[in-house]
Amino acid sequence: MPDCMQCGEKVRGRADKKFCGVYCRTSFHNQLNGDKNNYMRRVNRILLKNRRILSELKLKGLFTVKRNYLMELGFQFHYITHFNKDKQGQIHKYCYDLGYLEKGQELLILTRKI
Repeated sequence: MPDCMQCGEKVRGRADKKFCGVYCRTSFHNQLNGDKNNYMRRVNRILLKNRRILSELKLKGLFTVKRNYLMELGFQFHYITHFNKDKQGQIHKYCYDLGYLEKGQELLILTRKI
């Protein structure tokens, strides 16, 4: 009988079984993938915060804002989900369905049509 890869107990059952139970299997894989999952969670939190900031501004009726104002609200410009280039060559940057177009220090808030 092989030993459990997580706790070291003897494994019963099939010859190719690696873990003594579901708890040990889950714990092993959580430890193995923890750093990657934590990174993805952190990035997704930033993206969601960026989207929430754009959404709240739009709900207030603001469609153009200063870059510095967004930074004061905690917006992180390096985090976007995707971008599009329009016919004029301007780049529209998005956090999911909400985005912005930079025009100097002013930003035009955009909604992506699905």
